[in-house]
Amino acid sequence: MFDIGWSEFLFLAVLVLIVVGPQELPGLMRRLGQMTSTVRNAALQFQLNLKALDRENSMAELKKFADDVSPKNMLNQVEKDISDVLTPPDILDDHLNDTLNDTLNETVASSDVDEDDIPNDGNKDGPK
Repeated sequence: MFDIGWSEFLFLAVLVLIVVGPQELPGLMRRLGQMTSTVRNAALQFQLNLKALDRENSMAELKKFADDVSPKNMLNQVEKDISDVLTPPDILDDHLNDTLNDTLNETVASSDVDEDDIPNDGNKDGPK
């Protein structure tokens, strides 16, 4: 991790021995060991929390997938798909109505029948 060789480690040990002194070196090593243990425990706890969070997320995804694949949801989706296929779009209805009206108007315009000969069902506007 730090890429420290034996020669560098020996140099650091001698430097610490000179700076700290032989009387305080055991206490310093004890505190260094405690700090190392605390840092390791914190890292382990962090890893465990990340794994637990990952498990919760994967469980939520599995639950969502199971809900999506449930027979009730699948039946609802099939019913919706069938309804979408069997129900013609509104644009098709408008197109058919326009075509029928155009054909009816052309037929009435090209016929030799007077308007008085056409039976009136109470609609004053004429055919639609």
